Amino acid sequence: MRNEISDNFLVLATIAGIIFFILLRIRDFIKNIYRKLRVSEIRVTNVNMTVKNKYFIKGMPCNYAHRNKYFISNLPNSYLLELEYKNRPYKINDKDIFDTVNIGDTIMIRLIEKLDKYENLLSYRLESITKI
Repeated sequence: MRNEISDNFLVLATIAGIIFFILLRIRDFIKNIYRKLRVSEIRVTNVNMTVKNKYFIKGMPCNYAHRNKYFISNLPNSYLLELEYKNRPYKINDKDIFDTVNIGDTIMIRLIEKLDKYENLLSYRLESITKI
């Protein structure tokens, strides 16, 4: 009798866990669709941005374990630039730009903005014009 109860509990707990993870995936899928439907305009412009700050973050080794084996992975270096355009802050991680500009310089960047129907900024992406 006791084994039957524990077996039934394990089965129910497993089914509940599977249902929970399925519901999480469905929620993420719906959020993704909703986010895509909110975008009503994608605006691509070449703009002059002012460099406000520069940060270099050295990559470092990262240890992790997987199936009783330990691995060492190196995180990459980060070359972060804080830019400003129309009093709005932007960030880009680009080594080529980082090496060629100083704080206070003005650079030409391709700005790709995703806007909703009320012209609110949902997301942006910056691209170096020299790469294109």
